[in-house]
Amino acid sequence: RSCKTSCSKPNTTFVASIKFKVNPSFWLFLALSLYFKRGFFALTYTLAVVLHELAHYIVARRLFYHCQEIRISIFGAVLYGDLDSITATDRIKIALAGPLANLALCVICLATWWIFPESYVFTQPFFQANASMACVNLMPFYPLDGGRVVTGILQQKRDFSKKKYCHF
Repeated sequence: RSCKTSCSKPNTTFVASIKFKVNPSFWLFLALSLYFKRGFFALTYTLAVVLHELAHYIVARRLFYHCQEIRISIFGAVLYGDLDSITATDRIKIALAGPLANLALCVICLATWWIFPESYVFTQPFFQANASMACVNLMPFYPLDGGRVVTGILQQKRDFSKKKYCHF
């Protein structure tokens, strides 16, 4: 989830300006999922992963960073760009965007179940995909989003300590 500072204003059509690249391994994953009659399950996880990455992208663009593409593979998806001078606060905001989007989608599923209980059968895999995406990505291990949050916090502490003790 790397992004580079851009001098120009971000485009208002956020999703339209991002490129998607699909790795051949993803097609293998999809073919195997269809072969083993787990296509619906694979599609719900893929949708959760793409929405997760789009949340990172939208927040990065709103913070005036330039992102190049989202690559989708058998292991998930990754937002690519140049990470040159991202601030600690922006790093944290961008990292939290994906898991928060997954949690928001879980809440939407729960609300849908409350209003339309018969929708549970169709939305339960999507709920599970988003809940697991949020939980896994919030673990504090780099390169997961939780690890990026920890990196941002440590960067803030380091920057704060420099300002505090480097008076001449």
